[in-house]
Amino acid sequence: MSKVLADIEKEIARLTIEERARLIQHLIESLEPADEDKVDAEWERELLRRSKDIEEGTAVGTPAEEVLDRIHRDLR
Repeated sequence: MSKVLADIEKEIARLTIEERARLIQHLIESLEPADEDKVDAEWERELLRRSKDIEEGTAVGTPAEEVLDRIHRDLR
């Protein structure tokens, strides 16, 4: 472990729970894509495409009961 990381860990240990929670949130957000709006727009297009396929009857669905049965089988 680098000295810088060890120093940071020592400083983090001095923080309150609330401060550590804020730090964690900040770190998680820093790992998310920088262009989140673009990702959101792409998901929106995908959802609209899938909805259209369902409405037009071109989507191939699987009944929920069958999906749940498969999940239960795989978990055993």
